[in-house]
Amino acid sequence: MTRKFYISLSLTILIGMAVMSSASGSGLDWMKISQTSGEPPLTFTHSWLDAQNYGGIIYFLNQSPAQIDRYDLTSESWISSITLSGIPTAFTIDGSAIYIGFGTSVSKFNLDGTGEVPLLTTDTDIQSLHVTDYYLYVNYSDYPYGKFASVNKTTGALIDTESYTYDVLQGVSLAPSLGYLFGRDQGISPSDIVQITLNPDGTLGSSMDSPYHGDFPYATETFVLPGEAYVADNSGIVYNTSDLTYANSLAGSFDDLAFSDGSIILLRDNVLIAHNNSFLETGRYTPSNSPGGIFVNDEKVYSFFDGASEIDVEIIPLNLFEPESPGSPVDPNGLAYTPDDIEFGVGEIVYLLSKSHLSVFRWSVSDRAYLETIPLVYEPSYMAYSSELNRLYLAYESGKVTQIKLDESFSPDPQAISHICNKSYKFTGGERHPFRIF
Repeated sequence: MTRKFYISLSLTILIGMAVMSSASGSGLDWMKISQTSGEPPLTFTHSWLDAQNYGGIIYFLNQSPAQIDRYDLTSESWISSITLSGIPTAFTIDGSAIYIGFGTSVSKFNLDGTGEVPLLTTDTDIQSLHVTDYYLYVNYSDYPYGKFASVNKTTGALIDTESYTYDVLQGVSLAPSLGYLFGRDQGISPSDIVQITLNPDGTLGSSMDSPYHGDFPYATETFVLPGEAYVADNSGIVYNTSDLTYANSLAGSFDDLAFSDGSIILLRDNVLIAHNNSFLETGRYTPSNSPGGIFVNDEKVYSFFDGASEIDVEIIPLNLFEPESPGSPVDPNGLAYTPDDIEFGVGEIVYLLSKSHLSVFRWSVSDRAYLETIPLVYEPSYMAYSSELNRLYLAYESGKVTQIKLDESFSPDPQAISHICNKSYKFTGGERHPFRIF
């Protein structure tokens, strides 16, 4: 039986949940699509503990030696380092101060590293710090409790403490205008993304996890996207910040993420990948040096890496990012192959997917001859065809879906239309794949 998958062109695609419906006159029941936990996110190494951008200066927190290195994005040069009095475990920055955790204590410093003011002592090591206009939030989680404290960042007065059972959060990020913290819990299975409410008076509100409870892949970091409507984790899943429902996907795990005007830049397997604000890939670039962390400023990506004896940087203009191109078309005449998928199109054209040749071969029934081959960049998992729109659709393991507009002078590189989910699927309920064109 020819395998088919179905795509919803209405763009109301439901993923990772049971979808029960039927197509009019088709006699086909919709099946359940569920997602396994998948592999852990990609890992990469660098010598610094953390790095943050504030006011066009990148601050690198180091434990050995205990200091903060600083890079000025405007002048594209290093400025003087700040020597620390102890080994840091976390830090954050705002317009007036640097806040540094040293094990179980946190202090405030002037932006030049002088004038230490102790703010808080905790009973376990500080994991992360997060600052808003008036308050500093301290994450000192220790299994099985997610422990947080809030202090007045000016006076150091303790406002509130809260302990969230089993919400031991890592990779915490802040949505200051919404009043939320986000993180991934650890030490429990299944892992989930968690939201903590920050009340306007500085007190700590309730915690909430997503409705999926481990259906999506494991992750260790979260990133609040510009505008604060979405939060992504480094498994590549994008959630709505309001209720942690699924919003989109970045089509796979990644190591780091940075923003430019209207673009998201990912670091994945030492490759920089640009996406537009609809989460669709627009181009790639491979740096000369393996990145340890990335930042974006003035249409440039600053890729920091460990040099021979110190942190170094490679500066990459965004206009160097280019879409990936497929290879030369394969001539199927005389080629011994077995199609992985077959679709019948208008004009008596048969489309034959050959994964091993990264090609969609086209056979004209009326001419009894092959037409121009459509070369592909990656091996797709499934192929489908819309007779109404005369388009081919290709679905990939990463979750990306692409289309080829056959009525036009089609480009050999299919145009991405939607990243509908992340990788690692289990399909249940029948032989056909649970996507439908309508």
